Amino acid sequence: MNPILSQSTVSQFAPLQTIYAPVWDALERVDQEYLRQIEGERGMIQEIGRHLAEGRGKFLRPALVLLSAAHSGGADDALRVKLGVVVELIHVASLIHDDVMDHAALRRKQVTLNSRWGDEASVICGDILYSKAFKLLVDIGVPDVMQTVARSTMVMCSGQLAELERRQDLGLQREGYLDIIIQKTARLISDCCRSGAQLAGAHPSV
Repeated sequence: MNPILSQSTVSQFAPLQTIYAPVWDALERVDQEYLRQIEGERGMIQEIGRHLAEGRGKFLRPALVLLSAAHSGGADDALRVKLGVVVELIHVASLIHDDVMDHAALRRKQVTLNSRWGDEASVICGDILYSKAFKLLVDIGVPDVMQTVARSTMVMCSGQLAELERRQDLGLQREGYLDIIIQKTARLISDCCRSGAQLAGAHPSV
């Protein structure tokens, strides 16, 4: 069984295992490259890397990239794996920053980075992951994909800022709330599908 699925909460959701089946092998390579990207050579960065490795999630966003690429005509295997790692790094970086903003103590049943290493180290770690993601994105070198992911990251960060601005707003209406979560969460999920299709050279209508 794919180590991602056996080590995460995916096993609790049988439909996800079925959905992931066509990209099982590629998703395992995403996992391996993701672990390589977050590992550190020594000191705090090494400890944080190990902590992140133990708290890996369902890899939903990389799976969407791989599935979209596969169903849009296929793409170079190495590039689609890299793109899967890119979106996971961006997602994890956003969670780290989100935990700092929320003063969260737990994430995926683990102590958060900010609880264990403090806000300053956590923010820097998130920035490092963003930087690693965009370095890989440049390596992929597909302009449409680069534009999609960069725009998605910008929108996601804007959503985090909007949430911070409206945090104590008891007058926040449904439309405003939906706008925030579209920016923070839905946009990246949507663009995982878009960028996977773009990587496969799909027509914009696809």
